[in-house]
Amino acid sequence: MTPASTVTLLYHSVYRTLDTGDSYDIRAEAFEDHVRIIRDKGVRCIPPEKIVNPEGRPEESGKHVILTFDDGRIDNHEVVFPILTEYDFHAFFFVNPDRVGTTGYMDWTHLADLDRHGMSIQSHGLTHRYLHLLPLRELELELEESKRAIEDRIGKQVDFLSVPGGFYSRGVMESAWSLGYRGMFTSDPGIDRIDRPAQATLFHRYNISRDTSRAEVAGLLSQKMGIRFRRQATHAIKRGVRKALGTEAYHWLWTNLRKYSR
Repeated sequence: MTPASTVTLLYHSVYRTLDTGDSYDIRAEAFEDHVRIIRDKGVRCIPPEKIVNPEGRPEESGKHVILTFDDGRIDNHEVVFPILTEYDFHAFFFVNPDRVGTTGYMDWTHLADLDRHGMSIQSHGLTHRYLHLLPLRELELELEESKRAIEDRIGKQVDFLSVPGGFYSRGVMESAWSLGYRGMFTSDPGIDRIDRPAQATLFHRYNISRDTSRAEVAGLLSQKMGIRFRRQATHAIKRGVRKALGTEAYHWLWTNLRKYSR
């Protein structure tokens, strides 16, 4: 039997009318089209509980997808949630507790509503600081306080971390595992096998932006080698630029490129 293989897609904001100019924000029509592609291709959208419970991870062969949303913007409840519900799909929502309820972000009522309908609320760090740059104690506070706040307000265990900016290090991983996280979602492109239970899992993800074509999304879901290779090559180039410039300069450059790209 061919092992179960999983593509994880990373989204941020999905808008109907407001265009922020950020290339990470995509239109609702595009997102719903992606959901239809998943359905029509017969790719299995894995419910969060199947990932949270290692014993429940899919054993069947074939292609699977995990849907994830970073940052906890208000459109995740107003726009994304109804689309997911219509197609009976579920997703992970990674939030920063310090941003919850502030302008433009979901509040705890929104997050509780998502949770009641089978979505999973997980950690994106406490404040969205880049974890790999923090001293050990501050890193631990970011991870520990975020985990505790979500668990206290949602009433369910937080098992997963999405690293802000996609930046992480061995120290970040070791701290996350020691504080009880069982998996970490990165921005590194790749395909995962999740049919084997693991207490410490590193998940790859493909970022979806307004520049991601319909054909590319379909190719990623079909796990086409050419598209995967191009994504990995682009990621390697970005990693090289980040290493040369440093994280802060790279972030400034990339943020401005995202903001003004069309």
